[in-house]
Amino acid sequence: MTATTAFFISGWAHGAAALRPLAAALPELDARLLAPAELGAEPAAALLDRIQAAGAAPVVLVGWSLGAMIALEAALARPAAVARLILVAGTPRFCATDGWPAGQPQANLRALAAGLRHDAPAALRGFFELCGTAPETLSGLAAAALDQGTETLAAGLHYLRAKDLRPNLHTLAVPTLLLHGKQDQVIPWLAASLLAQQIRSARLRLFDPAGHNLPQTHPSELAAASRDFLAPAP
Repeated sequence: MTATTAFFISGWAHGAAALRPLAAALPELDARLLAPAELGAEPAAALLDRIQAAGAAPVVLVGWSLGAMIALEAALARPAAVARLILVAGTPRFCATDGWPAGQPQANLRALAAGLRHDAPAALRGFFELCGTAPETLSGLAAAALDQGTETLAAGLHYLRAKDLRPNLHTLAVPTLLLHGKQDQVIPWLAASLLAQQIRSARLRLFDPAGHNLPQTHPSELAAASRDFLAPAP
């Protein structure tokens, strides 16, 4: 039997390898790992181009954080290309605004963008610490993120600050699984709860205790929930 093709898209400042533990825990999927940095200025369109080039539609999309927003935008733009959508620490709107309390203040992203310009390693270490990364790995992750280039990282922050996917959520009919940590300090779990209310086909699974780094800290648990979600209906 041919394995289902799945595109895994990682989070801001992370490489594609950040989702390798989760992909490895789902060997039944033909996993293609991507980082947002590989997808350019219009990441959802670029992702859809990759799906078309693979000739494997409809596919499973597994996105984490920024990658979850990109996967959600792609599914909204071309639902026929997506068989199932798995959003880990996902949100339709990263920044808080009137009517959307489940996000980061705009000032936090402006401060992070300024930090990238003035002391990028320190800014990145602070972000990874907020994600729940082990202290001994902060410097190594920051150095790897800098290999993406500060312009690419800044473009990712602009996407997070500007993108708002809420207006069309009610149109999404793609079966969707939302996986979120109750102690997430980057994207509050309230975002997933509100998102579940707006996508009529969504299932929500919360993990407690767990933070933003779910793919690294809970790959087996995420895989088990995903496998149940992906199983054919009896």
